[in-house]
Amino acid sequence: MRIGSKLCMKDHEHYGESPPWVSKSGAQAYARRKWENFTTWEYGSAWGKLKNAAGRRDECRHDGSRWICSITARPCRY
Repeated sequence: MRIGSKLCMKDHEHYGESPPWVSKSGAQAYARRKWENFTTWEYGSAWGKLKNAAGRRDECRHDGSRWICSITARPCRY
């Protein structure tokens, strides 16, 4: 499916989640790396850039001492 000049997967999302992390920013960075590493492994580097993804959803939760963050998005490439 085309979104502007990008080619995106229509119904297929990828997911990345962090383990419990002391800082929110660290948990977010870990989730981004998980999403990008798995997407690159499965489809190649052209698809593995989160900045190009569509329908991105970021969520973080705090259990009182640690953060867990996740990212869900559809891979896209130029």
